[in-house]
Amino acid sequence: MIVRVAFTVDVEALSATIFAAVAAHSFHIFDLTLNVPIDLVDAVFSALRNDMSILRRLTIRLSSDSSELAVPDLPHDLIYKWASSGIRYLELSNIRIPLGPLPALPSVISLNYDLPPAPHDEALGSMFPNLRTLVLGGEFVEEYHRSCIGFCSSVSFLQFGSSLTEVVSSLSLASVPHVAVLSPPAHIAQVLFNHLDGDLEAHLVDAGGSVFRVVVVSRLSSYARNFIEGTQDYGTVFQPLCIFQQTSFFERVTHLSISPSVWDMMVVHYPRFPWITVLGICGDTDQEDLAVDVSAPLECTRLRTLSLRTNSATGSRIDLTQVRVSMRRVLVGVTYPLMLHLAEDITLLNDCDGAGDIFVRTDVDPFL
Repeated sequence: MIVRVAFTVDVEALSATIFAAVAAHSFHIFDLTLNVPIDLVDAVFSALRNDMSILRRLTIRLSSDSSELAVPDLPHDLIYKWASSGIRYLELSNIRIPLGPLPALPSVISLNYDLPPAPHDEALGSMFPNLRTLVLGGEFVEEYHRSCIGFCSSVSFLQFGSSLTEVVSSLSLASVPHVAVLSPPAHIAQVLFNHLDGDLEAHLVDAGGSVFRVVVVSRLSSYARNFIEGTQDYGTVFQPLCIFQQTSFFERVTHLSISPSVWDMMVVHYPRFPWITVLGICGDTDQEDLAVDVSAPLECTRLRTLSLRTNSATGSRIDLTQVRVSMRRVLVGVTYPLMLHLAEDITLLNDCDGAGDIFVRTDVDPFL
């Protein structure tokens, strides 16, 4: 049996005790995350030299108050040790993967790497022949990093931090099934939209913490482009940032899914979706969310199906009569009745008798 335990301690005051415990229990550690000051890096590396035969997830984040402090290299002996290990998920922050030659780490399928401001080997990608997920952050430096990130196009999921966004236009990413970027400028967003063929579905999701995601998926290929945005940048119609400037993109959206908390913000910029045939409303917790308590109406003259779903871990209960009133108020230009799909975790407080004039139930999920 594998047990995961999380705890918070004063690392600097108890570092000797902590690393001694890691060393003593190394042979049954499956998932290890170390967030420590950079001056403890030698103790970190020493602890990792112990028997960690079942380690599958490793995260090392080194912190420093000084921008002048040199970023340490990952020791060669650890890399050679990991070459025959079973580590599958690796995250490194403020640590440099050193210049080669280096052995391959064939077991690693996910790499989260904050690029430090230091030279990197052009053959960096050859270290990870079976990589599927790559998250690159840190500060991109042209002379250090341009030649080492060509392997980005070989993964299935790729995410760039904000400093690497401009690199997108110079990489061949059309064959990458899923690409995520943070607040890209308009021309980068257009490059990514051009990777998607045919009709599109768009998911506008409240990610919490003043952040929302726009996930755009090709209905033809299932390839996706994920845009991570800050809600503070979308306050008024006078501040339409890149996502809502992409008119050609919105004209291809036939399936739209949206969180009620994002609704008004989107409709200010784009009040008409005459091309969508399916609208999904994804509430967060309860029936009030799914009743769509919003102020701005959305025009969708071709709408045929409404799908209600929830992100709540415990599901949602909804009053269909309330949903009927809400839809009459916030949807403009709709021809009723609509097909109504409810996710499995939604419980009706009543049946369709009071809403039969605008809803016909279906069990077919229109987003599949």
